[in-house]
Amino acid sequence: MPAQAAPAASKESFERSDLVSARLAAVATGKDILVTGLTTATSLTYASPDGSLRSEVSVIPVRVAQGDGIWADVDYDLEKVDDGWAPKVSPSKVVFSAGGDGPAVSFGSASRGFDLSWAKSLPEPTIDGNSAIYQLTDNEALVLTATSDGFEQSLKLTAAPSSVPKQRLGFDMTGVTMIRNWIIRCCRQAGAGIHR
Repeated sequence: MPAQAAPAASKESFERSDLVSARLAAVATGKDILVTGLTTATSLTYASPDGSLRSEVSVIPVRVAQGDGIWADVDYDLEKVDDGWAPKVSPSKVVFSAGGDGPAVSFGSASRGFDLSWAKSLPEPTIDGNSAIYQLTDNEALVLTATSDGFEQSLKLTAAPSSVPKQRLGFDMTGVTMIRNWIIRCCRQAGAGIHR
């Protein structure tokens, strides 16, 4: 009878869901143990063997809680969704136009957010990572970019214009208030944030 290979040793897990078990595991292993129950969008907390806690903090969200309670790293690269293009994993709910007469950007939720409209019908965009590029004319392109705060927009010129470009933008707002030019106040909760 041929010899059977010994089962592989189970990999030691250096994370625990709560602080008490994380501290016990840290003492037992001599390693820092991630306390998954204390994870946030901007921080990771570890229990150390000496009983202290150590946190790694980011100034912007670097992960997003999923529906199953698992955290996913942010990924602002755009993917096709039913009503346009959206970042794969983002703390802000934002959708860019797939082209046509609808909103250029939809930001937030149905109860709290806004739609930003462009003055003219938009062409189908070219997608480059986290940016949707709409070629408006031979020398002008609207660039919408997904960011940690939601999005940024810019008008890219490939030739010097004969006059200063002017664009009128429309806002359709629900549950938010514009307090001055380009600053919209809304609560930071599921799919909402502050766009500048």
